[in-house]
Amino acid sequence: LGQPSCNPNAFFVWGSPGSGKSCFVGRLMMEMLDRYENLIPLMLPVADLVKRSDPDGPDAVDAEGVQDWFDSYLRVTYGE
Repeated sequence: LGQPSCNPNAFFVWGSPGSGKSCFVGRLMMEMLDRYENLIPLMLPVADLVKRSDPDGPDAVDAEGVQDWFDSYLRVTYGE
């Protein structure tokens, strides 16, 4: 088995309430799961990110600081 890889590719879906953002992302995730075997899609609602994150933000604005912040967010949201 190969080592897992993680690409920093992401996108942001912007729209007014009720415009179908969550539906679009859900359908996109299902389509990607049909096409790619080694994909783990993750939808992060911005409201949830804001609610669960440290108001001071990451300690550093470099890649390592953001990775540490994201790791903490996932642990708080989904457990250890």
